[in-house]
Amino acid sequence: MEEEEYQEIARFLQEQLRAHGLGEIAEFRDYEIDTPDGRFMPDGRKLVSLMLRSLDRVVALHDDRIVEEALESIRGAIDEGDKPETALVHFDRDSAAEIERREEPERVTGLQTVPIIRSELQELEELLINIDREPPEDGGVLQ
Repeated sequence: MEEEEYQEIARFLQEQLRAHGLGEIAEFRDYEIDTPDGRFMPDGRKLVSLMLRSLDRVVALHDDRIVEEALESIRGAIDEGDKPETALVHFDRDSAAEIERREEPERVTGLQTVPIIRSELQELEELLINIDREPPEDGGVLQ
């Protein structure tokens, strides 16, 4: 694929992300790369990849497995006393996430379709990134 085609895909992604309330990951300036010579926009292929990975991270927040892994990590960090069975996580961009302990049983659950969505996002990214590359001679996976 040509650079202009990747740029067109990036603009389409930006439009769709904004339309679905995800403007915070739609802004191209947030994907600029800092170098000693200044900030530069990555090429279209890399920009599309970064945008799809950002969308994957947003979707992952609704994955039961991610919720359970986070809770297990919290339990592992507590040496003494009662370990939490549930938690309510408040996301605050200006500070670290706050965790509020709950006295009553409460289960944070995600959407059961999230693993499928994440898998399809990863497949789409791999397809778009590797669409015109030659496969490695050793039969490995393209990056």
